[in-house]
Amino acid sequence: MSDKYKDVKSYMDETYKHISFDEKLIKKLSNFKLKWSTKDDDYIEFLGSGLFGTHVIRFSSLDDDDLMSNVYQLSNWNEVQKDFYRVKGINKSFKVASNFIYHTLVYTAYRFHKSNLPTKIKEKGILDACLIMIFKMVGSLYYQYFKYPVSEDIANYVYNKLSHKYLIKQKGTWIEVFTYRARECIDKNSTNYRKLDKYTTEDACRIITDIQTKIRSTFVEIYKVLVEVVKNGEKIEMEKDTFVGGEKMEKQVKDVELSHHKLINNITDIAYKTNTFTNDKLVKVVVELFNNINEDLLYKMVKCSTHQEVHDFKQLYKLLKYDKKKIKDPYIKMLQDIISIDIDYLQRIDELTNIETRLPIILVKIRNYWSSSKVKNDKMKQIKKYLYHLAVKCTGKRTSWLASALAIAFATYVFLRSLKYEEG
Repeated sequence: MSDKYKDVKSYMDETYKHISFDEKLIKKLSNFKLKWSTKDDDYIEFLGSGLFGTHVIRFSSLDDDDLMSNVYQLSNWNEVQKDFYRVKGINKSFKVASNFIYHTLVYTAYRFHKSNLPTKIKEKGILDACLIMIFKMVGSLYYQYFKYPVSEDIANYVYNKLSHKYLIKQKGTWIEVFTYRARECIDKNSTNYRKLDKYTTEDACRIITDIQTKIRSTFVEIYKVLVEVVKNGEKIEMEKDTFVGGEKMEKQVKDVELSHHKLINNITDIAYKTNTFTNDKLVKVVVELFNNINEDLLYKMVKCSTHQEVHDFKQLYKLLKYDKKKIKDPYIKMLQDIISIDIDYLQRIDELTNIETRLPIILVKIRNYWSSSKVKNDKMKQIKKYLYHLAVKCTGKRTSWLASALAIAFATYVFLRSLKYEEG
């Protein structure tokens, strides 16, 4: 065996000498993470809920290929995996600890950890690498436990039956549980942080097995509860309406009204304030939800929209059928309608509680809602039509698919900007 394969670090340094561990790679990892976590409704709902066993979750060989070929530019990774077994300290019989993709992601976290990037940026890179590793682990474990999903009623019953000793009950959603585990790689009080800092072959293996063992243990404990429920044939009585009942209903209505009123006031207050409404950080967040939008174009549209003279009030009155006597500014009214549509939708799908902690999932759902051609909402169609023309006017881009994508991105941005009012 060559000296350069004496440990994992030497092997990885050689294998990934063509890769720059910089912000471009972080962007690629972030895009991959978003793509996998939103590949269909099952993934979005699973990560945004605390349910166990009712969704079909997989990290397939296609996902492996996508990650290794497109992010790491290593199309022959299957052959590399075989060679990786020759590294001193890597035992082929330990399938998890010898998995080359897991090691690639830990090595990525290590390289960011040792980089000169700003702290927040390097921590994002570490977290995304560790989260992708966890997603892969979860896909494998889910396939072992659930080749066929359980009913949603049973999954809900099991979740309600769990006590707060379970991490999923403490955190509320699986994405929060997985993020909690990933953060152990940046928490200076964590043993995994110290292992990442040293990064010997043994340390690298232990980070992988520690995280996988914790995820597996979580699943095993909940699976035991699930088996008992099915075995004992416990009567499952689920509330079909989450908000049935006096005080519960009143609280929900109050929350909706408060959210609605607050967000509408926020967007009304800043709609024509260029430097406040235009927030480059929030533009970046929204652009990450779309595969085909240039950040500069959305930024240009957002900034342009704050100039009152760019808006065709005559078109707005006609298109959205606003009453000129009652509505002085049809553009402001349109922004308010966007918020109303979003709040109404989030209420219907029971997503109004804990918006801040579930914001990534909620933004994806809002994007999908505005993107869907199946939604029967005339006002939404009219708003998208106006935003389409606004996108063309503000960016000069007349390509149909691009203007349509910018319209949906702008509507998503309006919701996010109203929510993040204090960041102006």
